[in-house]
Amino acid sequence: MGNRDDWWEEKGPPAWHLAPPPPTASPPTTATTVPDRTPARPRRRTWPLVAVIAALALTSAGIWQHAQDQRRAEEREQKAAAYKGVSATTLSVDGVSIEAGAKWNDSGRSAVLSVWVSSREKPSLVRIESGDRTAQEAPRPSEPGIPMPITLEVTVPVQDRYQPVRMKVSARGPLRGHQARHRTIEFHSDRTAFDAKTGAKLKQYYSRLL
Repeated sequence: MGNRDDWWEEKGPPAWHLAPPPPTASPPTTATTVPDRTPARPRRRTWPLVAVIAALALTSAGIWQHAQDQRRAEEREQKAAAYKGVSATTLSVDGVSIEAGAKWNDSGRSAVLSVWVSSREKPSLVRIESGDRTAQEAPRPSEPGIPMPITLEVTVPVQDRYQPVRMKVSARGPLRGHQARHRTIEFHSDRTAFDAKTGAKLKQYYSRLL
């Protein structure tokens, strides 16, 4: 056997010398993306709508407030036009004829309530009450001379000169054997008066008290 140099080429290099070929990298697989065919929704203009609603609300509130202010102003004008500051009426309590009235102070902080009873009525008791204010008189037997009428009054506080005031008027006739009767009158400064129990409007009387 001679030395041959071509054995390498015929048989190739020994197996231990050969390294396996590097694996071929497969192309990365990517998920197929299906294009979204849904049409895009238009974005709502929320803030402009809210601003419009708020502006309308403010406008409505302003109109309502203006109407309320105008109504109050008209009521004040009507009260001022109707204001007289006095109210008087006549009533009968247990057969006793009584003149009753109210007069509001110019400052609008008080009102004077009063009654006047002629001596000819000969009552055995006359009393007036308003809140915690009371005045009464029990006439004595007639004495020689000119008989004097009964005049009673109380002063009560009020919030303003338009506030109505009430007075309870009690009286007892000449007979003393029974309890005094009473009536409650509500006076208004527009020269009106009402029976507090029935709500009936009482006829005005231009009393000497006023």
